[in-house]
Amino acid sequence: SDRWLGTRTLKASELMPFMTLNGTCPPGPSRTPMVSVIVCAYNAERTMRPCLESLRRLNYPNFEIIVVDDGSRDGTAEIAAAFSDFRLIRQPNRGLGYARNVGLHSARGEIIAYTDSDCVVDPDWLTLLVRAMLEQGSDGCGGPNYAPHEDGRIEACVAAAPGAPCPVLT
Repeated sequence: SDRWLGTRTLKASELMPFMTLNGTCPPGPSRTPMVSVIVCAYNAERTMRPCLESLRRLNYPNFEIIVVDDGSRDGTAEIAAAFSDFRLIRQPNRGLGYARNVGLHSARGEIIAYTDSDCVVDPDWLTLLVRAMLEQGSDGCGGPNYAPHEDGRIEACVAAAPGAPCPVLT
């Protein structure tokens, strides 16, 4: 195909008005296509529950959650199975790329959104993502990751350090 694949990175200035605690919500997109959120996990027992709980709080009307357990040897799959409104796919360990493709091939959405099992998403994540893609006519979209609050002092320092999760694009 000669169609150009357009991607766009959200700038902090586009997100910051909606990240303040002023009680306002971001404007919704012009339409709400179905989004398949894919979470790939491997031995993610420590972070799986907070991740999936944050996905339950999404303020977007049309999405599905697919968890791909990539051969975990801990309680990751059991935690994910407790979220009965989400789809769980279990497979032997084959790596992140393979797990992402398994999720992609089982997705029903018009838009595919990936997040990691150690992430906690903002409730308006999909609203912002879909709106940016529709307004700009983009085929892909990414933005900054913000480190979640960590309980321990060492964990918090590592999360806030340069080169840590904060500047990584999703």
